[in-house]
Amino acid sequence: MTLLELSRSSPRSKIPSKYFPNLNPKFLPNQVAPPRNDQEHSEALLYHNSLLAEYDIPVALEHLYKIEDTVCAPSTIYEFEADYLTKLNDKSKHDNLVEAWERLVERNPENKGYLFGLEKARIVQPHERKAFWEELAMKYPKSNSIKLIPLEFLQGDSNPLQYLTR
Repeated sequence: MTLLELSRSSPRSKIPSKYFPNLNPKFLPNQVAPPRNDQEHSEALLYHNSLLAEYDIPVALEHLYKIEDTVCAPSTIYEFEADYLTKLNDKSKHDNLVEAWERLVERNPENKGYLFGLEKARIVQPHERKAFWEELAMKYPKSNSIKLIPLEFLQGDSNPLQYLTR
C-alpha cells in the first residue's frame, strides 16, 4: 500500500469530515460561510490540515492554500506553509520556500526558529554566514536576536562588540 493510498484510506483523515461536516472551504450557494473570525472553525480546518500532513504533505499544502482565506490566524498558515515546503525539499519550489521564511521573519524578526529556517532555506554556506547575518541586521536594526546569533559562530579576530552596539 502506497503512502497516498494510506492517506486516503486512513480513518484519521476522515475524522474532521465526520465530526465537522462544514469544513469544506467552498460552500454551496445555499450555505453561509462562517465568519473569518470564527476561531473554532479555523482550528478545525487547521486540525484537518495537520492530519493530512501526517500522510501526504503535497495534499496538505494544497489544502492549506485553499483554506488560507478562511482561517483567522495567518501566522499559523505561514508557519505551516514554510514547514511543509521545507519537508518537501522540492527544488522547483525553492523560491516559494525562501519567500515563506522571509514572510515569517518579516512578521517576527526576533523568532530564532524563523531566522534559522531562513538561513537553511537560502542554503547559506559557512563562509557566507557572517554576510548573511549582517544583511539581516541592516534590514531589521531593532532585532536583538539577529545581533546575538552571530556571536555563537564567530571565531578569531572578529570583534563581537560590533554586533551588540548596532
